[in-house]
Amino acid sequence: MSHFYSYQESTKNSSEKRPEAAMLLTIPEVAQQLHISRAHVYTLIKQGLPTIHLGRCIRVNVTSLRVWLLAQETHD
Repeated sequence: MSHFYSYQESTKNSSEKRPEAAMLLTIPEVAQQLHISRAHVYTLIKQGLPTIHLGRCIRVNVTSLRVWLLAQETHD
């Protein structure tokens, strides 16, 4: 999860120019931030990761990703 927060910090300056664009991630961006393959991101989508479809493009809302990741935590 620390990588996710570092992404937010690294996009802070760019989001000042276009805040709405920084809120949505592409599949490759999600994969990069979570350090997983693009194929695994699609598996997570099938398992319930929320997405936004813009025509043929799939995007993941940053806030939705954070909430979904927190919900996936297991406590033993």
